[in-house]
Amino acid sequence: MPKRKSEEMNNPGKPKKMTKGKKDVVTTTKSVVTTHMSPSMKNHVSPSQSDKINISPSIAKNPNKFLGAGTHKKNLTQAIESNTPVEPKTPTSRTPKKRLSKFSPFKKSPQKSPRKELFPKSIETQDSDTFLNFYDRTFDKVVLVSVVQMKEWQENKQTMDHLVDLNTLQKFCSLSQSAKNIYVRLVNRKHAWLKKSSLEEKYGKNGTDVIADLYTMEEAGVIESNYEKEDLKTLLELLQVAELKDLCKELKQSFSAKNKSEMIDAIYKFAIQQRNMFGQDTQSHVKKLIQKYLGECVKLASDARDVFLSCVFLVTFPFYHELSDNVTRLNDYISRIVRTVRGEIKFPSYPLNRTCIFKSAASFRQYMEAYELCTNIDMSCKMKTSETVPLLQKVHELLRATLQDQTAMKDIRERPIYLRRYSAGYIYVKTLYSKLNEIKRDHPKLAVEVLTTLLNQTYFKEYDKGKWFEALAQIYQSPHFKDNNKAADTLLYAFKVLEKQRTDKLSEEERLAEASSGSVKKLKDLGWIKHSLMERANMLIARQKGRIDRDKADALTEWIQDIGEPLTLARVVGLGGKLMPNTNKGLKHVYMSQSSDGSRTYSSVEEQASAYFTRLGYTRYRHDEGLTLRSILYALLWDVIYAPPRYSEIWGVFHSPYQESPLDWRTSNFYERRKSKITKRLSEIKEMTPEQVVAEVMKVESEHVDESCVINWSCVSRDNVNILTNCVASITVPLLVNIGEYIIQDVDHNAQGFPDLTMWNPDKKKSIFVEVKSMNDRLSIQQKVWLHKLCEWGANACIAQLKPSAETGEEKQSNVV
Repeated sequence: MPKRKSEEMNNPGKPKKMTKGKKDVVTTTKSVVTTHMSPSMKNHVSPSQSDKINISPSIAKNPNKFLGAGTHKKNLTQAIESNTPVEPKTPTSRTPKKRLSKFSPFKKSPQKSPRKELFPKSIETQDSDTFLNFYDRTFDKVVLVSVVQMKEWQENKQTMDHLVDLNTLQKFCSLSQSAKNIYVRLVNRKHAWLKKSSLEEKYGKNGTDVIADLYTMEEAGVIESNYEKEDLKTLLELLQVAELKDLCKELKQSFSAKNKSEMIDAIYKFAIQQRNMFGQDTQSHVKKLIQKYLGECVKLASDARDVFLSCVFLVTFPFYHELSDNVTRLNDYISRIVRTVRGEIKFPSYPLNRTCIFKSAASFRQYMEAYELCTNIDMSCKMKTSETVPLLQKVHELLRATLQDQTAMKDIRERPIYLRRYSAGYIYVKTLYSKLNEIKRDHPKLAVEVLTTLLNQTYFKEYDKGKWFEALAQIYQSPHFKDNNKAADTLLYAFKVLEKQRTDKLSEEERLAEASSGSVKKLKDLGWIKHSLMERANMLIARQKGRIDRDKADALTEWIQDIGEPLTLARVVGLGGKLMPNTNKGLKHVYMSQSSDGSRTYSSVEEQASAYFTRLGYTRYRHDEGLTLRSILYALLWDVIYAPPRYSEIWGVFHSPYQESPLDWRTSNFYERRKSKITKRLSEIKEMTPEQVVAEVMKVESEHVDESCVINWSCVSRDNVNILTNCVASITVPLLVNIGEYIIQDVDHNAQGFPDLTMWNPDKKKSIFVEVKSMNDRLSIQQKVWLHKLCEWGANACIAQLKPSAETGEEKQSNVV
C-alpha cells in the first residue's frame, strides 16, 4: 500500500536535524542543518551572511526535484550556492515508465524493481513443486476463470457467443503440467523465435522432457516451428554476434561493423545486392546458412497467444486501467495474486457479481484493439515520435465509424454510464481529448474536427462536454483562427446545450418546482466548468482588439446574469523571500530567507507559507491538498462504497476480488445511484462530535487497515488519533461534511484544486486553508472554485503568494487570480 507522506509541524521554533542512524543526512564542510522553518526568520537578505545553512526537509529529501538530476545530499550546499544545478552524472532521458494507478502496490518505492520483487531469481531456479504452486496461482487461474465465466454468461443468455475461442483453451488444458509451465514462461517473454536447444537447457531441469513437451504443444497448435517463411532480417536478429561473424566467414566477406546492428545491416545489404549466375539475389542461400546455426526453433502461435492474452484482458479489466500491453497486464495480475497469498497486500471484502459487459465477441475484440492502439499512441507521445498525429487521425476515423455502427450504439445505449467505459468508443473519445494538444499544435483544423465529433455524439463522457466547448472556443481564439465571434458562438451554444443536459436529468416534480419558483439559476449544480466558461465569456466581452459583435456580447452577458454565482476572490497574503536562480525547466523553485542571527534557510514556497502561518498561531498542518480530509471522508462512507445491498440498483460493481474501488467509482453514476444513502450518512455525521467522527474512522481503520482501497491509511493512522481529533475539531464537523459532500458528488473533478495547506490551532480550535503560489503562478479554475466554496461555508481561506518586493504578511491585490 503506497504511503503518501503528509508534512506536519510539531515544534516549528526548534531546528530539527534529520538523521539516518547515527549519521547526518546532510554532511558538508560547512554547518548545514536540515530543519523546519524558524519562527524568528526575517524575509530579507542581510549583506553579511553566516556560514550556517539550514536546508528544509523537502529539499533534503528530494534534492533532484529542486536542484536537478545528479544532486546528492553530500553536495546540496554546492548546488545551492553555485546558483546552478549540478550536472547529472547519468543521462536523464529514460524509457517512459509504466503508469500505475494511484493506489497500486508498486507505488511503494521498493528497494528492487517491481518485477524483481515479484519474480525473484528463485522463480527461475527453484524446484518444480514451488514453481507449480506459483503457476497454479496465476496462469491456470486466468484460463479457468475465463472458461467458467464465459460458460455461465452464455447459459444465462448474457452474451451471444463466447468472447474467446474455447477450443484453443481446451487444447491448452489437455497439455501436461510441465508443458503448461513452459507455455506460461514463454507468454511472459518477448514474442519471438527461440532455439529449442536454449529452451531445453533453460527448462530441462528436474528431469523435464522439454523436447517432448514442445512437440505436444505444437500438436495442440499453441506453438509453431516453421520459421523459414520469416524475412532475412528477422532471422539475422536471432543469431548471436559470434554466429554472425562465422556467417561472414562462410560468405567470405569482411565487414567493418562495430556492433550487431551494423553487422546485420551489412549482411542484409550484401544478400540483396549480390547476384548469382541466374541474376537472382542470394537471400535464399544466406537463409539456409542461418538455419544451420539456428537449428530447430519454436515460437508461440500468434492466434493461440492472442486467445490467452484475451483471457488476461477479460479477468483484469475491472481493476487494471493503465495503458500498457497485455503481458504487463498479466504480470500485474500475477503480482496481485502472489502478493495476496504472501499476505503482502490485501483488498476489501465485497460481494462479487460478474455481470457480462460485452454482449458479443466482436465488441470485446474491438475494445481490446482500441486499448492496444491507444497504448501505442501514449507511448508515441512519451517518446515524441512523428507517428502520434497519424495514429490520432486513425483513432478519429475509427470513432466516426463506431458512432455509425447501429448495432454497437444500441449496445452502448443499454449500458449504464459507468459501463460505457469498457467500450472501443469510450477509449477513442478519452484518447482524442487527452491528446488534443498533440493535434492542435500543428493541425488546428483537425483539432476542430475532432472536437466537433466529440460534441456531436451523446454516448460517451457527456459530463466532459463543457471542457470540450471551452477547448473549441480557445482554438477559435488562437493565432491559427483569430475568430472571436466563432468563439462567442461556441460559448452561447455551450450554455444552451449544458442547460438542456441539466434539465433533461430532472424528474417531473423537480421541473414543476423550478417552474413555480421562477428564480432558479441556469446551469445550477454544473460544477467548476460553468465558472470556466463564464470566465472565458467575460474575457471575450471585455476585449477591445478583435471585439465581438454587439448582439453576441449582449447574449453572453444575459447568460452570465442568468447563471449568477460569481466567484468570491480570496484574500492574497504576500510572502517575502529571495528566489534562487535556476536554469533548468521543470524544477521546483528554491527560496532563501535569512534569520536574525545571519543563518540562511533554503526551502520550498510551501514551507515559506507554512512558516509564516505557524507564526500566526496555526501550529499544526498537513501539506497534502486535502488528502487527509478525503481519507477521513472515504472512511466514514466505507459501507456506501464497499457494501452495496444485494440485488439493489448498485449490485454488480465488483467483478474481481482484486479491485480497489467499485466499477462506477470516479463516474457521475457513483453519486447518482447512491444519493439517498450518501445524504443520509452525511446527515448522521453532521450530528456527531469530533471525537465520534474520529472514532468512526478508527473503527474502519481497525477492520480494514492496509487494504488497498481509496483510502490513504497513512493519513488516518491510529498513531495520529489526537492529531485527527484536533484537526476535525478545529475545522468543525459541519465544514467537514460540506467539503465531503462537494467531493463525493463528483470525485473525478471536485477532488482537484483543494488548497495546498490545511492548518489549525488545536488549543484555539481555529483553522485556515492556504493555496500557495510562487511569483508567476496563477490559480486554476478548480482552485478558484474551492476557495470560493470554503469562503461561502464560512471557512478561513486565503492565497499565499511569494513576492520578494513585499513585506511578509502584506495583503494586496495580485495577478494570481
